[in-house]
Order: sequence, then structure tokens, then C-alpha cells
Amino acid sequence: MDQNFECYINRIIREKYSETGQIGLNALLNSLPKEQEQIFKDILLLIRQGKLDTIFKKWEGEQVFFRINPSNKEKEKNINQDIRDCLVAVRLSTLLLHIKDIPRFLRLTGSHFSEVVLLQFLEKSKASFDDLHFLCCYLDSFFSGEIPYSLMDLGLEPEKILTVLNKVYQNKFVPQQQGLITMTLEKGSITLEALPSERLVKLLRNDLIEVIQPEKRNSKGLYWELQHHSITEVPLYYNRSETTFFELFCKLIVAPQKTNQSLTLLLHGLPGTGKTEFVYQAAKICQVEIMQMNFSEIHSKWVGETEKNIAKIFDAYSKKRIKSKSPVILLINEADGLMSRRVEVSTSNDVFHNQAQTKMLEELDCFEGILVATTNLKHHLDSAFFRRFLFSQEISMPDIQTRNRILDDSIKLGSLPARVKPLLQQLSWSPSQLRNIERKIRQFEFMDLFDPALIQWLFEQEGILSQGGNLGFSQKKV
Repeated sequence: MDQNFECYINRIIREKYSETGQIGLNALLNSLPKEQEQIFKDILLLIRQGKLDTIFKKWEGEQVFFRINPSNKEKEKNINQDIRDCLVAVRLSTLLLHIKDIPRFLRLTGSHFSEVVLLQFLEKSKASFDDLHFLCCYLDSFFSGEIPYSLMDLGLEPEKILTVLNKVYQNKFVPQQQGLITMTLEKGSITLEALPSERLVKLLRNDLIEVIQPEKRNSKGLYWELQHHSITEVPLYYNRSETTFFELFCKLIVAPQKTNQSLTLLLHGLPGTGKTEFVYQAAKICQVEIMQMNFSEIHSKWVGETEKNIAKIFDAYSKKRIKSKSPVILLINEADGLMSRRVEVSTSNDVFHNQAQTKMLEELDCFEGILVATTNLKHHLDSAFFRRFLFSQEISMPDIQTRNRILDDSIKLGSLPARVKPLLQQLSWSPSQLRNIERKIRQFEFMDLFDPALIQWLFEQEGILSQGGNLGFSQKKV
């Protein structure tokens, strides 16, 4: 590096930018005759030495500014600082150079980041440089104390946003495929639903972990196979009794493998309380696979076909369970579709209906393994089915303590005015209703239409304020 480079930056800031003490990247480039690759290397070395601070700004024309660090103290060399410097280097190289792949970035930066496992992992995962750039933008916002909500919040150029969207739709987005972050697509925008995953935290700690090949829900026609590592980790919000039972269920999952005892569970409760997520998150924690029935393929208009399909599913489960080295969960979601009350026969359809219910009862009588059924309509189930379940657990609507926890953890509602939160605590609502409201808030923000008075209207749309509540905002028409 040219030894005068630091002095030059210091002088130009003092002469032209003394009010802010910062110089923008474009201004720096315009005043230097060097090649951009050399400028990048010089800047990176100053950053590594702790002599230059980098400030990324969003939507202000200039995206990055530099400031001389007045401290002469040498920056401590450790893996955490290597990662932070790496994030800056990736973002700078995107602005300065046309890098297409991670190997070239590693060559350009020499040995600076050769020990950063995150880069090694992404290179082994065959991630593109766009994947790395997006992940660095995400982590930079996270380390800065900001929780990014959407691609727009990360300050990415529109072309980069389109690139990421295209990769996500084609399931080629490596940070999502490898379980590093979770992305949820929404109409009109794309949002980040999660904080860094456990896998990403391990990488940031420089722990070596294996590259996985995430599988999407693998359709077998009559059922889907869902691998535990492809399940998105999400927080669960249950009351104390449900939380206690969830912890117990996770312990019981391994019992059939050890004792050859079967485990059958019926989860029931109002929509949106988290019954299906109960099963998914238990499977993820216990690292077991799920076989989930596909009702649209099971039901048939042909005589006897529905019963045959039910038999095929239980037979496939039995074979998978025997071959598998770990437990497998058979999930019957919306079980009232196959376990509803038998009816008096008046038409041929009634006969078909009763035959399907009888076949289900037969299969449950001789079932071995782990089976979980969920339903919003417990009262629609035939009483004969209740005796086939070893456990029955209601997933209730959140109580006031749980609602308080959900509001505290809510990205969008955690900063509500002090007078509003106690009112929301007193009303009855499910976690899924609140998630819907958060998604709508993001959508309005994306279109620059949101203001705090809109919250009451959103709660009214979800039917929450029909209980007679009022959040005290002025009515907002949309």
C-alpha cells in the first residue's frame, strides 16, 4: 500500500469535508488516479489495521462513507473482527469491482479471510457472490442493531433484489437452502421472517459444519416426506400447559425407537394456535422425518379406492419406520377429513364415507410408531377415534401472559405506544392473527402507506376488535 494513502484521505477530509469528517466513496474515487482494484486493496488494509472506519448508508445517493479512526490503538486480531471486516470487504468489493464468484474475492483479498469458516462454507455450498453479498448486507444490519424486514431495508440495488427474488423462486438461494436464514415470500414484496439461524451462528463462531442438500417437501402422491433440516425454525408461543406438554412430547418421540411402544397424539384447538407448527418444530428439535398425508390424493370417487389409498399410506409408513435409523412421524393434518362421524346410510356416498372411516379405525388399531393428528373441529370427530389416541392435547388461544410475550417479541408491534399494549393484552387473538397483521404492516411500509393509526384498522380487519376493544387511534381509511 502507498504509505501516503492514509495521509491523503486524512488531508482531503480535513480540507473539503471537515464538517462531517467523512468522505464518500465516489468523491474518493474521483480524486484518485489509481485502478479501483488497488484502491480496494489499500482501503481494505487500512480497515484491517483499524485506521479507517466504514459507514454504510441507505438510500442517500452515496452508499458508503469513510472516516479516519483517530485512535492509534492497533485493532485486536480475532475471528469476530475477521468476520466484521469480511462483511465490509464484500460490500465494498460489490461497489468497486465486478466480482462474479467467491474464489476471486478470496484471491483478491489474499490471506486476510482464509480462516473465516463462513466463506469456506459458502464456497463449498457453491454459493454465488450475490448470495454472499446479500448475506453480508443482512448480517451487517443485524450487527448494527437493526433487524432487517425486507430486501428494501438492506439498501440493495433493484437489480440485486430481482436477482435474489429469482433465485428464491427457483430454490437456488444458498443462504435459504442451507438453513442460514429464513425467507418468506409475500405478494408485492419479500420479507425476512427470522433472525440468524443456529447454523449461521455456528458459522459466525467459526464452527465447522457440513453442507446440506435441503430437500423440499418431497411428494409421493398420497403423502409428503419432510426432512427435519428443511423445516424452518420458528418461535412457538404457547401457554404454560401446552409448553410443558411440548417438552414432554419431544422426550416421548424417542421412546418408540427404544421401547417399541407406539405414540399417538390428537392435537385440537382453534385455527391459528399452532397445532401443525407443534409437530414441525418437535420434528426439527428431535431431528426426525415427517410423513404427511395428502388428502387431495387420498380421496377417490371410485369404489374402494379411498380405503386402498389409506392402506398404502400406512404400509409405506411401516416400511419407512423399519428402515429408518431414527423415529418417523406420521402426520394427519385436518384429521376431521378422515375421522369425522359415521353417518346413517341413505346414499352411496354415505356408504363410501363410512367405509373410509372404518378403514382408518382398523389401521389405528394395529398402528406401530408415532402418529399425530390435528383438527380445528374436535366435535366433528367420531367418538370411536378418541379411544385410538394415547394423548389428546388442546392448543388453546394465548392467555394474557403469552400475549404479553408475543407482543414483546413482535418485530412490528414491540414499539407500540405504552397505552396500546395493555389493551391488546386484554383482547383474545392467536399468534397467526398477529403474524397476518405484521405481514400487512410490512406490505403497507413497502408501499410507503403505513402510519401508526392504521394499526387499529388492521386489528379490526382480523376481527380482534370485534370483542369491543379500541386501541385509541384515530380511524384510518384505506
